[in-house]
Amino acid sequence: MLVHREQRMAIMIAAYAASSTKGANHDIMSVREREQAMLVHRERRMAIMIAAYAASSTKGANHDIIS
Repeated sequence: MLVHREQRMAIMIAAYAASSTKGANHDIMSVREREQAMLVHRERRMAIMIAAYAASSTKGANHDIIS
């Protein structure tokens, strides 16, 4: 979770981008949406790390390892 200062900065940047007319054809992601995206990314990365660890583990080696 973002600390308060980072949240404030993200809100200020989003507000500035929203008020800017340059590049106005882009979507602005809210702080909440960005936190959700970060959570999904973290969960996906953790699942990959767990799978990689399980594939390289010698405990319970009754699985095939492609070499």
